[in-house]
Amino acid sequence: MQEQLHGHGVASGYAVHRVALAGSRHGVSVSVEELEEPPVARFKAAPGMAFCKAGSKKIVGVTGKDAGVVDAESVVIDAGTWEVSTGPPPSSTEYSLVEVSGKVYAADMLTKDPRCEVLRSVTAGWSPLPRPPFRDRILTLAAYPPCRGLLVSTDKGETYLLDRRRRRRRGGGSAWVALPGSAPMPFEQRAVYAKDHGLWFEVSPTDGRLRAHGLDVVRGARAPKLEHTTHRVSDPIPVITPSARGGRTPGAKLIYLGSGNFCAVQAAGAERDGGCPVTVTVFRVIDSGMPVTLAERRRRRRERRMNARWVAAELERACAEKASTSGRRRRKLCRVNLWSRTYIVGGAAGHGPSLAGVLWMWRVRVERLEH
Repeated sequence: MQEQLHGHGVASGYAVHRVALAGSRHGVSVSVEELEEPPVARFKAAPGMAFCKAGSKKIVGVTGKDAGVVDAESVVIDAGTWEVSTGPPPSSTEYSLVEVSGKVYAADMLTKDPRCEVLRSVTAGWSPLPRPPFRDRILTLAAYPPCRGLLVSTDKGETYLLDRRRRRRRGGGSAWVALPGSAPMPFEQRAVYAKDHGLWFEVSPTDGRLRAHGLDVVRGARAPKLEHTTHRVSDPIPVITPSARGGRTPGAKLIYLGSGNFCAVQAAGAERDGGCPVTVTVFRVIDSGMPVTLAERRRRRRERRMNARWVAAELERACAEKASTSGRRRRKLCRVNLWSRTYIVGGAAGHGPSLAGVLWMWRVRVERLEH
């Protein structure tokens, strides 16, 4: 949450909150609750920072494309001690961040001469990546773990792949590969890659629904091409509350927890009872493309009973059975709500919340950073 500005608005106050998912009860919260613990860390930094996980216990904040600052800044948060220190600054103030295989990748957005860098560790600092072979603005950026690289779509409708595995296959370095004839990536904003599903998920900012996309770089006889498919997710109710006026809903973040589980965090954007409401929702995606073990069947029966507090039991049962019995000819996905809580987060009067980042840390649970 933004607490105050200094000088000409070049610094904001950030608070790091911890939410213990494993200790929460299943079901929907009828009333709002106060966060049981105070912020584990507070610090001042440039406004509009983007945050990303770096390794198992480090959080890196970088002035991204929405910061509107002249000089790039970076902070490092130790999720073991909650100490905040100054990090290695990137070369640009127009970066957008993604995490790929434990490393933080940054790409210039909305500039005609984009640059890309990688943060291998907070001690090694940023290293330049090969310069893109285009001079167009990057509109969409996504991690592509199969090649340990990036996918980008430009304002001219072209798509490129930064292939980080190329050096292993051919003995060279990383290289950009043009994907001619590929349609732009279908994301409205940023999508989250779920390794267990092999799909990219997003929550639509317009209707609050969960969407799943398959991305596959097919290497043909002539030139590689990006093929994508959109999978419909059986979704009885929106993941987030869409804007009442039909516009885009800001302040919502989606993260993947592993084993088919996701977490969505949404800030309401208005003060209530002396604080700002922040809703945390945990759900699972049942996927007919994944093998169904005996343990998985038992877990689904358990989750159907939990979800009865949200929607009619018959609707959820039909949804899960449809995904389980459809076979592999036509992939089916179904969202199963596990629990949701609305917390009141204290902040400065007159300032609504802004979610700078939502991260899942091993043995640390969810880290919600706000300014």
